[in-house]
Amino acid sequence: MTEQEGVIKYHLSHQPEAPVAPEAVADLIAWRRILHRLDLIGEDPKRYGGFGFGNLSVRLPATGGARYPFLISGTQTGALPELGPEHFATVTDWIPHENRILSKGPIQPSSEAMTHAGIYALDQRTRAVIHVHSPHIWQAARWLGLPQTPAVADYGSPTMAQAVRDLLAQRENRRRRVFVMLGHEDGVVAFGPSLSQAGCALLTVLAEAYRPF
Repeated sequence: MTEQEGVIKYHLSHQPEAPVAPEAVADLIAWRRILHRLDLIGEDPKRYGGFGFGNLSVRLPATGGARYPFLISGTQTGALPELGPEHFATVTDWIPHENRILSKGPIQPSSEAMTHAGIYALDQRTRAVIHVHSPHIWQAARWLGLPQTPAVADYGSPTMAQAVRDLLAQRENRRRRVFVMLGHEDGVVAFGPSLSQAGCALLTVLAEAYRPF
């Protein structure tokens, strides 16, 4: 893991705005609370250069010309034990060939917003994406049979976004709903048609990784 963990690598056009309504982020806050307590999202001076890690998002209805709008936790919020509406950004669009994200809200989006956007673009049925850091899952990925992006694909980069699209272009990989980022130490992504389904897929894999034999 490089010292640049958690740093935004894409071009960002961000418009400051007031937070969304509390009910719009209620499920995100609940699942983020679970993941933070499991140390799958957080901040630790002994890990990843002390930067925050982990994020989650949900798809929004496409309105006003936005192709893949979604709500996502803000950059470097990992250390906070609880999040509120002020800690979420709305990504209104993404331009992959320009490595650009367009967003609005009280905070800038997570450094992994480009990866989230790529996953949403692949399948309209995907309604939620969770990115965590789990040494247990990451180290057990091969014997768990999890799909993996290549080690040369660095986090938050166009290379990673393309690697994720290539990986999930295969139906079997999409059915698994969880994959590992080999080029992003301990990086694990889960996705699904709802936040609960994505979260449960992730926790099921975590339980498999904890099996003693």
